[in-house]
Amino acid sequence: VFVSVLMSRLLPGALVALLLLILAAPASAADKFETYVVDSVDGSKISIEVARPDDKGPVPVIPTYSPYNSLSDPAGPGTNIANDGLFEAYKGKGYAPAYADVIGTRNSTGCWDYGGAKEIASGVDVVNFLAKQPWSNGKVAMIGGSYEGTTANMVAAQGDRAPGLASIVPQAAISRWYGYAYQDGVRYFGNSEKPTDEGFDTPLAFDLGFGRTPPTKIEGASLAVIQARTNECDLRLHTEKGYDRTPYYDGFWLERDYRKDAKNVRVPTLVTHGWQDYNVKQSEGTDFYEALEPNGSVFHKLFVYQGAHGSPSTTAFPEYHKLLDRFFEKTLKGVDNGVEKEPAVWTQGRKGTAPVKLKNEAAWPPPGTKALSLDLGRTKFDRGQLGLSTSAGDQTYSDFANSNEESARRAPQEETTWAYYETEPLTEDVRIAGSPILDQLLEVSAAHGQISPTLLDVAPNGSTTAISRGHLNLKYRNGLAKPEAPPVDQPFRARTRLAPQDQTIPKGNKIGIIIASSNVVWAMPDEPADYAILHNGQSRLLLPVVGDAPAAAVPGGRVGGDVKGGDAAAVVAAAPRLPAAPRGSSKGTGRRLSLHIWRLKQNRLRLYGRAPRGQKVTFRISVPGRRAVTKSLRIRSKTGAFRVTLRGVPRRRGVRVTAVAGKLKITRRLTSRQIGNRPR
Repeated sequence: VFVSVLMSRLLPGALVALLLLILAAPASAADKFETYVVDSVDGSKISIEVARPDDKGPVPVIPTYSPYNSLSDPAGPGTNIANDGLFEAYKGKGYAPAYADVIGTRNSTGCWDYGGAKEIASGVDVVNFLAKQPWSNGKVAMIGGSYEGTTANMVAAQGDRAPGLASIVPQAAISRWYGYAYQDGVRYFGNSEKPTDEGFDTPLAFDLGFGRTPPTKIEGASLAVIQARTNECDLRLHTEKGYDRTPYYDGFWLERDYRKDAKNVRVPTLVTHGWQDYNVKQSEGTDFYEALEPNGSVFHKLFVYQGAHGSPSTTAFPEYHKLLDRFFEKTLKGVDNGVEKEPAVWTQGRKGTAPVKLKNEAAWPPPGTKALSLDLGRTKFDRGQLGLSTSAGDQTYSDFANSNEESARRAPQEETTWAYYETEPLTEDVRIAGSPILDQLLEVSAAHGQISPTLLDVAPNGSTTAISRGHLNLKYRNGLAKPEAPPVDQPFRARTRLAPQDQTIPKGNKIGIIIASSNVVWAMPDEPADYAILHNGQSRLLLPVVGDAPAAAVPGGRVGGDVKGGDAAAVVAAAPRLPAAPRGSSKGTGRRLSLHIWRLKQNRLRLYGRAPRGQKVTFRISVPGRRAVTKSLRIRSKTGAFRVTLRGVPRRRGVRVTAVAGKLKITRRLTSRQIGNRPR
C-alpha cells in the first residue's frame, strides 16, 4: 500500500503502469547487471546498479540519480528499479542504463539533503565514477523525471567538476528548490485542475518517506544504511525552510539554486516540461532553459507540451522520442545527424482548452514576441482600455484571505472579494507566449498582504477558462533577499509574475483577469486585511504576445518592444511607459482627493481615501426620494488617509456618494456589487 500510494502521488498514471510492466518483465540475457558502491562526501557510500551490453566494446552510460528506487522490492537482477523505462528504452542500442540511489535513500548511506551541497557532491561523484569504468566510453548523460531530472540539473550546474558529463535531459525537473515550494514568498499548496499533481508534501514526505526507507540488500554496507536511517539528519531544518511563512532567499536556498549557476552548464541540454505541470511548475523548466548559454558545440533544446507532471509518452509524442534518440546519438556517440542545427524549441500550445499541434520556434519566447500593455480601469475614452470601470477612479476590494477562483469563475465580475477586469472582444486570435505580468499601484490597510491573480480566457457566453496564475507576498515586492513590510494606506508598486504559458485566445473571446489577495486551493493565504485599493490608470497587465498583428487585436492595447526572455524583468523592460495618472487620483502626498467605496452592509457604508492634511472633508449620501446622509471630519494623518463609516444608508440603486474638501470634489455612484445585491 505504501508503495502504491507513493507511486500514485509522485508519478503520473501512465508512467506507473509502464513501471509495473517493466518490474514484471524478465531481464534480457544479452545484458550484464552489476552493482557498485561509490565513496562520496562525509564518508557516505552511493549504491549504483548498471545494466550494460555483455560485449567487449566500451559504451556510453545513461544514469538516473534517483530517490524513487525505493518504490519496489527486488525482483531479480536489473528489474528492481522504479524509473521511467530507461532500461526498456535503451537495451540493445549500445548504451548502459544505470540507476543510482540518492544519498540517504535505499541502499546509499548518508543523509538525504533536500537538493543541497552533499547531494550535489555525491551526484558529481556518481557521474565521474561511471565515466572512468573500463567498459565506459567516458561519456555520461543524466536523464530522469521530476527529482531524477533535478539531480541532472544540479550536476550539470557544477561545470568542470563533472568532466565525464556529456549531456542531460531534465524532465519536469526543478531548477531551484525555492521555486518548487514558493512563488515570491507565497507557499504553494494544491490545485483544482489535477489535485493529485501537487508538491506540498515535499520536504516532509521525503524526510519521513524516502529518507527513512530501509535497504533492499542485506549484505555489505546494509548495517551502515540502517544506522543512517535512524539519524534525524536535517529534518527540522528542512521542515522549517520548506514551510516557512516568511521565506526569504538565504544561504539555504542559494545552495539549492542551480539556475543561478546555469552559465556553468557546458554540456548539451534537452529541457522537457509540461505546460500544465502543477507539481514542478513550468517556469522551473523554461527559466532554466533561458538561463543556459550556448557556446560553440554546446547546444540546448526545449520541449514543452500540453501535459501535467511527468514526461511525454511514446504514443502521444513520437516526435519527442525521435528527438531524444538523435540527441543521445549526437552527444554520446558522436553521430553527425545535424540535430544541433535544427530549431531549438518545440512547443505545444493551447487554443481555448484544446491543445494545438507541436510547433518549432528558433527561441523562447518566439522571435518577434512583443510586450502588450493593457491599462486597468481606463474608460473607453482613454487609450489603453482594460476593464469594467466606468471612470478613472480606483477600485477597492475586500481581503478575507479566503478567495477561491473556482467559487465564481462563471461570473467573476460579481465578486466583491477581488477586483475583476476584462477586455472588449478580440478582433483576431492573440497568442500569449511567456509570463504575463501584473504591474500594480496599490494600497493596503495592513503592513502585509498577498496578490494572487488569475488570467482568464472569457468566451462569448461568459464562461471562463483559466490560462495562468501568479502569487506575490507583498513583503517581497522588492526582491527575495529580505522581507520588507508594505506601507499602510500609501500607494506602492508591486509586480506579480504569472506562470508562463503558450496560449491562444480565439477571436471574439475576451481576456480577463481576477486580482485577489488569496487563492486558497492553489496557495497558502496570508492573514486577512480590511481592504486593498488598486489604482486604475496606474496599474496594468503586461502580456508577451507573438507578432505585431495580434497585439493590435486587443482594443486599446499599447505595444512595446521585443521581449528578449520570458521573465518579469524582460517583459517589463520591453513594455511601453505608463501613461500619466488620471485626474482625481491619489499619489500618496495627501495633496489630492480620492474616494473609495466599500460594500454597503447592514445599512452601513464604509469609505476610504485620501485628502489634503488639515482639510475638512464633508461626505454626502444622496438617495432619490430620501433625505441625504452627511458626515464631516478633519484630516489628521500625515499621509492624508481617512476611513469613515456612514450609517442609515438604504440598500437600493441610485445612491450617490460625494466627498468635498475645499475646492476639491468627487462623486461616485454605488454599483450593484457595492450594494451587496447580485444583479439578476
